[in-house]
Amino acid sequence: MNAVNKPKNRYKDLCAFDHSRVKLDIENDDPNSDYINACYITGYSDVEKKYIASQGPIDVIIEEFLRLLWVSQTGKIVMLTNLVEMGKEKCFKYWPDSGEEMKFGNISVTLVNEDNYSHFAIRTLKLTKDEYGSRTIKQYHYTSWPDKGVPTDIASLVEFRSKVIKAVSPHPGPMLVHCSAGIGRTGTFIALDYLIEEASAEYSVDIYECVKQMRYERVNMVQTWGQYVFLHDALAVWYIVEDITFPVSSYQQDYHTLLKVNSSSGKSKLQERFEMLNDVCPPQSTADCSVALSEENKNKNRDLSILASDKVRLCLSKPYTTDYINAVFLSVR
Repeated sequence: MNAVNKPKNRYKDLCAFDHSRVKLDIENDDPNSDYINACYITGYSDVEKKYIASQGPIDVIIEEFLRLLWVSQTGKIVMLTNLVEMGKEKCFKYWPDSGEEMKFGNISVTLVNEDNYSHFAIRTLKLTKDEYGSRTIKQYHYTSWPDKGVPTDIASLVEFRSKVIKAVSPHPGPMLVHCSAGIGRTGTFIALDYLIEEASAEYSVDIYECVKQMRYERVNMVQTWGQYVFLHDALAVWYIVEDITFPVSSYQQDYHTLLKVNSSSGKSKLQERFEMLNDVCPPQSTADCSVALSEENKNKNRDLSILASDKVRLCLSKPYTTDYINAVFLSVR
């Protein structure tokens, strides 16, 4: 690694390979100005440069990151980290608040629109480069994925991936995916998309070969054992659920179709989907409900099979003897 480029890497031991790295345009005749810690990743069926796997930007390379967005002609950014996690900055905020503008070098960014959901946000960003005009791109920000861990709601990531892929982009460049280091969560998301395409086309998947190929193009893609296992689980959820969304315009027609009874099972498609929830939703364990099951709180539950989870329970304030009540907060997708 060139000493001049070392500070451009968020983590000292994670660099971009020479053979797969994304090269920026050289500026001011500086031969080192083409480096950024981002790599091209091959897609299913050997589609070259299908994805860009990048580290999340740090303050010293925010100008380079915006140049990456511009030169790659990407229309979609998939962000898989929060800005701060466990008290540590994981990604520099490269977009402004609504109504404001950020400018680094000769590229400025404006936030056009932002929609927030329970597990992700979708932002429309406008990039403007001096004398080259403007370009609008979408940022899909999944917010429920812990660093080096896995999402607890597998179905939410599968749904998120579907929303990203279905969105039409006016730009021809590859989808840019980043987390913090750009290998763990980034690698898992790219692998999931790759393998769903493979499964749809061939009715089989080779997860090992997929991850091995990605690691040839970027180090340690799918970083942890837990992420590798999660990839299998996410594919299983996708296989069970498939695509169950339908447009509002055809809701009435699709709903009547769901009500038709399958002669072989004696159940309607709607009933089968309801029963399918047990297969895809994470089960509640006693460890998740330690407060509800404590001796002082057990009798506050009408049914010991229906408890308030520690993670989402509503906490009462004093002067009550304990802060427990069998009630939880719910998010809206």
